[in-house]
Amino acid sequence: MLSVLLAVLLTLDRHDYVHPRLSPDGKQLVVARVFERPDGNETTDVLLIDVASGKSRELLSRKEAEKHEVYETYVTGLQWLSSDRVAVSLSDGDVGGVTLTVDTKRRRVVAEEIHEEDQLIPPDLASFLANAERYAAEFDAEVLTSALGGGATRLASGGVIVHRQLGGGEQTSIFILDDDAQLVATVPREEELGAAIEHDGRLLFTLNTDTSVRLVDRELRTIATMPRTRNEYARFRVVGSKLYLFIRPGSTNEAAKGRVWELVEDALVPRHFDENLDDFSFSADGSRVAISYWKNGRRAVRVTDLSDRR
Repeated sequence: MLSVLLAVLLTLDRHDYVHPRLSPDGKQLVVARVFERPDGNETTDVLLIDVASGKSRELLSRKEAEKHEVYETYVTGLQWLSSDRVAVSLSDGDVGGVTLTVDTKRRRVVAEEIHEEDQLIPPDLASFLANAERYAAEFDAEVLTSALGGGATRLASGGVIVHRQLGGGEQTSIFILDDDAQLVATVPREEELGAAIEHDGRLLFTLNTDTSVRLVDRELRTIATMPRTRNEYARFRVVGSKLYLFIRPGSTNEAAKGRVWELVEDALVPRHFDENLDDFSFSADGSRVAISYWKNGRRAVRVTDLSDRR
């Protein structure tokens, strides 16, 4: 496995940190801190940190994060939308959630999107259910709702990739829904559609079993097969023209030993950042990486310069 041992620019290890996300230019980091309240429930805040100086500012306070909670609040995702906008996704766990768009310069919430508890389908996929008649030959309303709410992935070309398993069948059918339902592949029932992406002009997706993750293309050609435990899942990360595959447990509150591979000339090449890797992100040009890793029962963060990697 290729090791990356280069200049460490920033280390955070005084609290429990999750979802480290470098700004596009790699000069700033947003990260959430996890706190446990006396009643045992979780709360959070979000910090904006200057990588060079290590100075931090509160981007979202605990009070602001807790506005939409009933029992507790925690961050489910952070994303840079631009050089000065960050999307903060918060959840109560049982009672829906909200995504806040925060202006990093003014440190002010400029937009919010509420996610209801009974919202079975992500908002960006609702139009596919509204056009259910296009897919009626392959999906009745109940099966379509289940497919869209059960791991569907929106593709760059505008369609969505879903899988369908019908009771008693021996196979899983994988479709792309667009103007109609296009059958992509049929695989054994024990293989379940995982992550999917359109990259460099072709469709790639993973097929999961209880013991393995298989990366395939649209023609079902196997690029690589990696071992997995039953609670682990694969996801893609794109950095410029590079594509990474990340395998880690689905639960974010258990100690992780995440593994990362880079797709290089139709082969997956291991990239090692830490044996206890929890999460990672790159700057837009890939010259810096921020990782969170488990240390003494909580997650620390390290930002590393990769520009001199040999």
